[in-house]
Amino acid sequence: MKNWNTFLIILFFTIQVAAQDSTWQVSVKSDFPPISGSYLNNQNTGWIVGSSRFLAKTIDGGATWNAIENIPSENSTFYSVQFLTKTKGFVGVSNNELIKTADDGVTWTSYIIGGPDGGAVRDIYFPNENEGWALVSTSGEAEIMHTSDGCATWETQMTNSTGDIEAMSFSSPNHGVCVGGGNGRLDIYYTKDGATWTKAPLPDGFPNVYTRMDVRAVKMYDDNIVYAAGWGSRAAGLQPSILLKSTDGGENWTYLSLPSEQRVYVNLYSITVLDANTVIASGGASYEGTVIIKTTDGGSNWERIDAKFGFALKTFSVSGNKILGGGSGGGVLISEDGGETWTMPDIIPSTSLYALTTDGNNMLVAGGYEGMIIKSTDLGLSWKAVFASDGEHCPTIKDIDFVNSNVGYIARYNRMISKTTDGGETWFTIFPDTSVTSYIFYGLDFVNEDLGYVVGKAGTGVSAFYKTTDGGNSWTKQVGILPDHLLGVAFSDADHGVVVGRDLVVEYTNDGGANWNAATINGSPNSGSDLNKVYFCDSQNGIAVGDIVLKTTDGGINWEYIPLPSTTEMNTGVMYSSDHWILSGGHEINVTYDGGQSWTNIIDWNVFANLQLYGTVLDKNNKLWVSSSSSEIYTTSSLVSVSDDFNQPRKFLLKQNYPNPFNPSTNIGFVIPATEFVTLSIFDVLGRKVATVIDNNLMQAGSHSVRLSASEYNLSSGIYFYELKYGNHFVTKKMVLMK
Repeated sequence: MKNWNTFLIILFFTIQVAAQDSTWQVSVKSDFPPISGSYLNNQNTGWIVGSSRFLAKTIDGGATWNAIENIPSENSTFYSVQFLTKTKGFVGVSNNELIKTADDGVTWTSYIIGGPDGGAVRDIYFPNENEGWALVSTSGEAEIMHTSDGCATWETQMTNSTGDIEAMSFSSPNHGVCVGGGNGRLDIYYTKDGATWTKAPLPDGFPNVYTRMDVRAVKMYDDNIVYAAGWGSRAAGLQPSILLKSTDGGENWTYLSLPSEQRVYVNLYSITVLDANTVIASGGASYEGTVIIKTTDGGSNWERIDAKFGFALKTFSVSGNKILGGGSGGGVLISEDGGETWTMPDIIPSTSLYALTTDGNNMLVAGGYEGMIIKSTDLGLSWKAVFASDGEHCPTIKDIDFVNSNVGYIARYNRMISKTTDGGETWFTIFPDTSVTSYIFYGLDFVNEDLGYVVGKAGTGVSAFYKTTDGGNSWTKQVGILPDHLLGVAFSDADHGVVVGRDLVVEYTNDGGANWNAATINGSPNSGSDLNKVYFCDSQNGIAVGDIVLKTTDGGINWEYIPLPSTTEMNTGVMYSSDHWILSGGHEINVTYDGGQSWTNIIDWNVFANLQLYGTVLDKNNKLWVSSSSSEIYTTSSLVSVSDDFNQPRKFLLKQNYPNPFNPSTNIGFVIPATEFVTLSIFDVLGRKVATVIDNNLMQAGSHSVRLSASEYNLSSGIYFYELKYGNHFVTKKMVLMK
């Protein structure tokens, strides 16, 4: 029970906390920005690109990634990537830019290639290092550009002046297709000589049910067989995802009409063709989660692949049976078996973490948008991301409650309630979802494993209160009984509880929710104020937080209006005692020691990013944790020595050297969690030490990088191992010098 277990621990230890004197640190944040392009050279080597000038490479099949830092482009988003060889590659960038490398990303050359002003280079195709095509598009205009001299000069081959073009594919230098569209418009062009482009007619059988007709992905299998995919929507009136096929190189198309049980209703952003009849398309939405569909009969029938993830998959790249995918929030997926099964590397995608809780011991759990959960079992020393998906739907998480280290519950959009019995590794649905977007569960509170309460709305202005006495196997409900929709709930025992919600709703019960009474609010709050959460530090003293703050000293019957120091809405809070509270929301963490008479904003802007703050929780050592957008969690915990019974150093990290193979030098990066003596040594394949790069130096906590020069240590071509020693800990990785 999130509102009581933690506070009993607090009272037991008799807290004296000075939060404003605490040192803030970032415990976790997302690894990658949103990903828009990918490319596999082979089963092991691949590239991904995305927003925030992001370009990264893997040499171990996607298990680990190294970001490329030394890129001259000042533009914000990288859209597309292709490598001809292990060292020669191209990246399409925003603002009409294309960059090129001939040395595996060590150095880059930038080209402005033309096209509509401010256009994004959404797709590129280079059959060799001299000739290439680029799709440059804005939201209202697009051009196909061509070069025959290695990017030095470009000419316009095709102009679409009526809308954007979103994807391009070539099977050979003479055969290409590009697709796009928008509101009531579908644009498909094809070329059969690599120079002239012709607009294709509307596909045969295309139904008149679409408000939009965007085709967002296309892939040529050979000069004749082409597949395309695009727009779909559930919210706009059950418009099935668009699937198209051509058997004459894009000149004519057929709309693939599917049986109702095979349809999906999301935007499909990527498509790949494994053979003439085997095709995989992907996309997603915040309710459906990751959507991957596959056909093995040329598009007549499709099945949805089980993919328990929450982000939209926006790019595919294939090498044999290996598929690399990337998407919104920086999510990365890998399949080793032609798309039948998928795994996510050990990364933290980016999302807004609306809820944060603890089991009262060493576990911290946060959840939020797209159903993503990140959890730590060592008080923030390490984190792991999972998705609370049933394989079909993955709605947003609004509240989390763990009653012990194994059993936890989450309240979600679309009326879903999910449960875990293995500490959050896997989740299953205990109250089914609905596609009705106005039905949302916002808050929940479990007194024990069996007894719990969930609140939300069952429509605009319609409250929803649900209760279970058997761990979610069965529920009783009150819909529309309480005023407006409810946002927060707290019970001190099986009988006594309080719910809060929109428009200053505060109601209390003394009989387990069978009957409710309107609380009395003293003072002069705005009657339209929303109350997001309610907390108690004992059976009598509690606070309700939102646009305003209310305080009770009689278990929720009467409340006193407490002015906030600003107009910022507070999303969550922690109640240390009757007078000591900490509230989080917007860009503020407000603390009071005198029951709300005075407040201090304790944010440290040297640590905090300019992000929205959401969840707030206190760990067993009385340290504060706050979740935010971009998967960032901040804490006043030291992150090194966390408690008397859990005293271990933060895991340190030795990164893969880059470039690898290298000649004549390479960079070796590593992260250490605390100031410690560090040694970095190089060994040959016989285990002989051939170089000491760092010799037992005392180094500060944080990220470090050193450059290894082969000539400095007289290293010859071959395989080497580099070993990092941090205190009494060791880790080793392999590298290759190729002269």
